[in-house]
Amino acid sequence: MFQLQPRQIVLVVNQVSGFVDYSILEDAVALTGFRPDDVIINQGLEQDLKRAIAYTNVRGKVAEFLTNLTVENPAAQEEIGSILLNATRKGPDPSEFGFTQGPGMSKPYAGVLEAKVAKNAQKLPFALYLERASWAALRICRIEFNDGHEDCALGTGFLVGRDLVLTNHHVWQPVHDGKIAAQTVRCRFDYTQPGSGTPISLMESPLMAKSPFAPGDDDPAGREPNANELDYALLKISQRVGNVRGWYDLALITGSPQANAPIKVVGHSDGFPASISEGSVLQYAGHGRRLRHDAWTEPGNSGSPIYDANFELVALHHATDPNISKNKAPKYNQGIPLKLIQADILSQLGSARHAGP
Repeated sequence: MFQLQPRQIVLVVNQVSGFVDYSILEDAVALTGFRPDDVIINQGLEQDLKRAIAYTNVRGKVAEFLTNLTVENPAAQEEIGSILLNATRKGPDPSEFGFTQGPGMSKPYAGVLEAKVAKNAQKLPFALYLERASWAALRICRIEFNDGHEDCALGTGFLVGRDLVLTNHHVWQPVHDGKIAAQTVRCRFDYTQPGSGTPISLMESPLMAKSPFAPGDDDPAGREPNANELDYALLKISQRVGNVRGWYDLALITGSPQANAPIKVVGHSDGFPASISEGSVLQYAGHGRRLRHDAWTEPGNSGSPIYDANFELVALHHATDPNISKNKAPKYNQGIPLKLIQADILSQLGSARHAGP
């Protein structure tokens, strides 16, 4: 199943926005097999166009949708095909968009210059890697509040349900303490460049489940975490954006990467547009309740998802080495295995499936 990356979605929208109107958009959605009322919410043509592309993208129907959208405009079809081919080097199968299949590639000669070195090494198809990376881009958000003058970053979060965002408890703490009004908090999706993004407000009573951080997380002399000190907050937002973007089902997370395994952290470092950093698992600490790593993070990365080498979600980033000073660099950054958070959420919400409809 081919899926567009967010950067490609922007390019496609720019290409078709000149000739698409609501009548064309509604017809294309219907021809692709979806109800226009489920996809088009009249937020402005460009926003609804982006929504329709994202909606069909996560359902594996984006190629069919774009074909239906441009059926009366062969020049636009050709331009979209060119955008996709250039953006991905090899790109999707051109026949999906009605274009002639390019020259094939023969299987490389099985010579002696290439070999598998690590016995446990695995490979992931590049298309699948890009697909999972595109899921991350759709599902992460900057958590922010408006102080009356501007939007100020609190941290990062990501979708774990149709209308549920997971972040750190310490990101939510200022709201819990009454220092920030909950009605000013937003989850800004698609924040990939300054001035961009889709801000979504919270429900009136948004906190669904929570767990505080441990004393040792911010004090080198503090004790190690108990089983109920996992530094997370599960927040309910005002729209079911997961219907379009998809979400991570925490119930499907059963393992954690081993020491020395590569990991990636995706989030809003220093409140800036989304970025990715890479590193490795250093060790587990706190009776297995803390995953220490060396990927680069900054304030604003709190609540970021941590992925393994295959872009599978494994942990929630939350802190750095507390034993630092002006002249002493941190020795590690730290996350919390999501399988532990999943179990704790279920213990608080009962048997209800928090990531369900």
